[in-house]
Amino acid sequence: MKRRIGILALVLLIIGLGIGGVLVYKIHTPEYVLLQTFVDLQESGVDGLEEHMTANGWSQVEKVRKIADNPVVIALSSAFSKQTEELLAKIKSMDWTIKDILKGKQSSEVVIQFTDHKKITGTIRVLMKKEENQWKIDQLDWPQFEQFSL
Repeated sequence: MKRRIGILALVLLIIGLGIGGVLVYKIHTPEYVLLQTFVDLQESGVDGLEEHMTANGWSQVEKVRKIADNPVVIALSSAFSKQTEELLAKIKSMDWTIKDILKGKQSSEVVIQFTDHKKITGTIRVLMKKEENQWKIDQLDWPQFEQFSL
C-alpha cells in the first residue's frame, strides 16, 4: 500500500513538473510577451509599451512622439487634428492579434494585425530580441494599412 502511494505521488510530481515546465516555457516566448504587451497597450496606450521594449525600440517611439508633439507639426496638421486624436484614442480599443512569427534563439520577427471594427485594419512588423533572457521589442516598422476610415 505504501509503495502504491509512493508511486502515485511520484507520478503526480512528474506530471506537475511537466505542466510547470510548459508554463515557464510559454511565458518566455515572444508570443506571450506580445500578448502581455497588447494588454498593457489597451490599458495604458503607448506608455504601456515602454517596459516591453529595448532601449533602441523605445528611442524610436520617443522620436515619433517628439515629432507629433512639435508645435510646428501640430500647426501644420491642425486640419487633421481631429482624425489624429481619434486614431490615437482608438489604439486602446483596437483588437491586436499575431498574424505571423519567425522565431530564432536570440531574435524574432512578428507580424501583428490590428483592427478597429473594420474601420481601421492593418499590420505592423515587429523585430524582437532577447535581452537579459527576456524577449523585448527592438524595432517597430510603420503600420501598413489595409483599410483606413474614421
